[in-house]
Amino acid sequence: MSTISVFNHYTGSKYVDNYVWGAAMNLCWTGLCETVIKAPLELNTTDEAALATTAALNQPVFSSADLDKPSYYIRAGFGPETVRQINREVKAQFPEKSFSDISDDLSEKDIIAYAYFYKKLAYAIPFLRQNVMFNGQPVQGFSASDRQKSAIEILDYQSDTKFIIRLKLQQQEEELILAKGYDTQHPAEVLTAIHRLPERHTGEPGEHDHFRMPLLSMRFRRDYKEMMGRQLKNKDFTEYFIGLMYENIAFELDETGVKVENEAVIMMPRGAAPVQVKHRYFYLDQPFWVILKRKTSPNPYFLLGVRNTSIMKNIEI
Repeated sequence: MSTISVFNHYTGSKYVDNYVWGAAMNLCWTGLCETVIKAPLELNTTDEAALATTAALNQPVFSSADLDKPSYYIRAGFGPETVRQINREVKAQFPEKSFSDISDDLSEKDIIAYAYFYKKLAYAIPFLRQNVMFNGQPVQGFSASDRQKSAIEILDYQSDTKFIIRLKLQQQEEELILAKGYDTQHPAEVLTAIHRLPERHTGEPGEHDHFRMPLLSMRFRRDYKEMMGRQLKNKDFTEYFIGLMYENIAFELDETGVKVENEAVIMMPRGAAPVQVKHRYFYLDQPFWVILKRKTSPNPYFLLGVRNTSIMKNIEI
């Protein structure tokens, strides 16, 4: 399979309409298949979303060979003792871990798979904190002085609205690449462009060049709802189903560097899958009304039609 076609197998998520993907679920799934199932995982379902996710994870875009050993942890096995072992070993290897311990509420024959990685990287030269604009709105960010421009490499410049640059890091074996002007709904286009770049960069920003970017910060959990409750089809594992499958991502980028933390958990109880329950979500995440009135009166004394974020509190970074 070509490198370009593999780019279509990313199973990213949407966080407030921002695309995000971390490698932990690929590591977790592969560890489960190699250590416990001993084969690519198969689900006994006709659900298209579940089958698509399964197919993508069975053709992983990432493996442990793509990370340095000290930065990741993978384990899969059976029962609560494996869970307790995971919690102990991850805490010992990564004292910076911010996610909670995983629950050991499993029976002895239940399956647990887990993966975690952590990276904290510093720029070769810290940048200058200042407010910047993004989509016409002022946000916190940083820029480069003439001296700090030497910490930027230009990999490709087509215009001010389409370019690829790299910020130099103290950890020279790592890369932080920034690309503007590419589809941000899916990474295939930008990864293809990066893959096709010549090995040599085209230089550093000059005297009349400028650099600015916003600070970024997020904490996000994705539950793989399309997968949960699905019975396995693999020989010797047909009595198992995916009871829990989720990942946590924490990411911060500022004028000094970048930090990313990602874990993935898959729990498979033994037994019949529970009856699928229709969930209802009362999330006020689109325009809505706020109405205040006395119970004894049909007439409200306050009305607010909420249509945008201008009356909401900004997230403090």
